[in-house]
Amino acid sequence: MIRLLIIEEDPNTLTGLLELLSQEGFETRGAGTGRQAIEMFRKKPDDVVLCDYRLPDKDGISVCAELQKIRPQVKLIIITAYIRAEIIACAKEIGVLKSINKPSA
Repeated sequence: MIRLLIIEEDPNTLTGLLELLSQEGFETRGAGTGRQAIEMFRKKPDDVVLCDYRLPDKDGISVCAELQKIRPQVKLIIITAYIRAEIIACAKEIGVLKSINKPSA
């Protein structure tokens, strides 16, 4: 089973993603901050990370960069309602596979 870490500050969005993706066969867990996610990942690295760009303590690019240092083969995906060319370029630079635009509230 593929282990998936979802990093999202909005509790409702996080819960929805956790439920949806676990029903799709992923072993899911979630974090609401970058620091929490990095701590969880250090203890037990995941195969795939779905990370929001805007987090309360760090941006998603810096979180993904730290996670990749811990486990270089991790698959990284950024999600954001604030997608811009510079975010996509920075994400690609550190090895993020995909940047996904999510609807803003």
